[in-house]
Amino acid sequence: MTVRRSIGNVSLEINVNEANEVFLEEDVASTITQDGISGIINAIYQHNESTHIPLSVFIELTNACNFNCPFCYINESNIKKTYMPRWDDFQSELDDLIELGMIYCTISGGECLIHPDFETIYKYLKQKGVLVSVFTNGYLMNENTIRLFKEFKPFKIEISLYGDNDKSYSDTTMTVGIDSGKIYDNIIKLSESGINVVCKTPINRLTEYIWESNKNWCEEHNIDYYYGFEMLKTYSNKSTDNFKASEELLKKLKADDDKKFKESLDMYILSHKEKQFKKKFDCTAGRTDLFISATNILYPCMKAIYSKDWGFDINTLGIKNAYNAYIEKLTPIKDQVLEGCIGCSHHEVCQECFFTQLGINTDVEKRKTYCASLKAFCDYAKPLSDNQNSNS
Repeated sequence: MTVRRSIGNVSLEINVNEANEVFLEEDVASTITQDGISGIINAIYQHNESTHIPLSVFIELTNACNFNCPFCYINESNIKKTYMPRWDDFQSELDDLIELGMIYCTISGGECLIHPDFETIYKYLKQKGVLVSVFTNGYLMNENTIRLFKEFKPFKIEISLYGDNDKSYSDTTMTVGIDSGKIYDNIIKLSESGINVVCKTPINRLTEYIWESNKNWCEEHNIDYYYGFEMLKTYSNKSTDNFKASEELLKKLKADDDKKFKESLDMYILSHKEKQFKKKFDCTAGRTDLFISATNILYPCMKAIYSKDWGFDINTLGIKNAYNAYIEKLTPIKDQVLEGCIGCSHHEVCQECFFTQLGINTDVEKRKTYCASLKAFCDYAKPLSDNQNSNS
């Protein structure tokens, strides 16, 4: 079944039963320059004249979880466990987001499957013509959940893996009595049902001994897999660096990532654009993205959760007023030069943004150090074929 939608100047149809069947008019489809959802979102944005359209929304349904991972950014004893409103109150919020333009929604947590109305929310989004991704630990899936995903296929399901057997799962998640086989069985069932399932492992000092086992298992079963080693601060801005993996492993993983970057033609082109200054909100948060926390606060992105000035309370304002308040605050400063930027050809891969200004950007010496290291890294980042040609 297809649903017809209009987003500003763009008309499109979406097959609600498939993961990513989007039918765009030729004049829009012909402008897509990227694969995946990013290409579709950018094409829709470019065919409208708005400063911002909330085409992609990340929603935390809850900050509660069935696991108790000590390294998780939501796991703080002083933080009240919160759920997004129940369905009767939440439906109007979703309707408003869809009316504003949401075409892609990522549902996460905490553990989103804990929310008592998860299946209702998921099905409603799909039937309204929204592509949906789900971030989960995979443990609470059951036959009903998998049946729902088979009928209304998600864009993707990302499952975080924290162990490779019952004991390691219990050790890393600080949760007693985990049957890890349930998780792996669910992954296989999803994959065999033609559902795009991706596995990932956050690498830290508790998981660094098991991630390769997860990687090998995924390769054996033809499941896409990736890892990450960034340690996110907690919601109250506390560091979780005490859970960092060993320096030896981090050094190896960073070297592997750097090698892939330096041998990629796409990344070389991206990191050697015409010289420009880094702009405020030149990212997706400044064009197409929103983040809604489990406490029902609208933010530009996850980096903004530490700034009270950039959180807009949906509970008191309603979603449309909260969004309008964000746009009113965004518009006057969007595309201003980022403080401390000296301008370079590596602006596309620069990790600095408006919400990091209170850190490196306001410290002149740190800013110089960061710029110098970025330049050195990008200047060396040449595709392997170019390096081979230069040595021949």
